[in-house]
Amino acid sequence: VKRDESTAVSARFLDLPLMPLYLSETDIESLVSPALAVDAIESCFVRMAAGEVEIAPRRRLRLPEGSLADMAASDHGLGLAGGKLYAATPNGATFVVCLFDTESSALVAVIEADRLGQLRTGAASGVAARHLAKPGARTLGVIGCGHQAETQVECMRAAVPSIERVVAYCRTPEKLAAFCKHTGAEVGASHRDAATHDVVVTITSSRDPVLRGEWLIAGALVAAAGAN
Repeated sequence: VKRDESTAVSARFLDLPLMPLYLSETDIESLVSPALAVDAIESCFVRMAAGEVEIAPRRRLRLPEGSLADMAASDHGLGLAGGKLYAATPNGATFVVCLFDTESSALVAVIEADRLGQLRTGAASGVAARHLAKPGARTLGVIGCGHQAETQVECMRAAVPSIERVVAYCRTPEKLAAFCKHTGAEVGASHRDAATHDVVVTITSSRDPVLRGEWLIAGALVAAAGAN
């Protein structure tokens, strides 16, 4: 290709729309660490406080068995807007995020978002602990050992490096043992055993209380996450 022809070809390519970035669950697992998630969510909160972010309430549509939900936001600081859409049925849930450029309206990314949602939820607790846990907090208690609980531990450790000990409890012994083996947590004997720590996370779908105030130690921070 001659020089003038090459320039013309390059110009034509610049006029073509860019392909949206597609990130799979595997991509997110390899690219987004708990520490990166905590820093990203902290930056989001800063932009929210500055009035740069608009968030729409979550909506749900009924399915024959389950629901279809959507959550949307626009981040003027980043120049991005998008939404998370997921279908939840007794067979499980599938999550996807679509992002758009707010200036050009171009679709810039489609992201499989199960792991992303786990990290976001854990990171929100991590940001809270980074700013609200007492100085030198050393122990973390976790009530619940399901799908979302692992990233609570990962992000808390990333946000509060002084945490040395994690104690977990849930009602299913097999799940509790597997969770503790995977996260390096100690097996708690009861809800109360997981509640007497510097930072306490509740991450269950229980409709009944799982934590009592009289169990808490002085200066404890409670990150109460769970069924929305």
